[in-house]
Amino acid sequence: MVVRNNIFRNNTAYWGGAAVYMTSSSNTLKNNTFVGNSTIDGYPGYTAGAIFADYQAYPTISNSIFWDNHIGGILNHVDTYYYYG
Repeated sequence: MVVRNNIFRNNTAYWGGAAVYMTSSSNTLKNNTFVGNSTIDGYPGYTAGAIFADYQAYPTISNSIFWDNHIGGILNHVDTYYYYG
């Protein structure tokens, strides 16, 4: 699946990715903006402010903007997290 030309703004999740959570998928994200997304818990190894991809996901992310995303109250700590397992 190709996800393009979107704005992911002010999404909140307990853990994972506040805007996008990928597992066992090979999605393409192109020309997107991720701004002001946040996770509450900050669970180590399973949390990202904008995008979380597990070890079975193979995302392609290009020409995208990441700005002001939070993990457990930490500003811009990790916008995107890829878990290798």
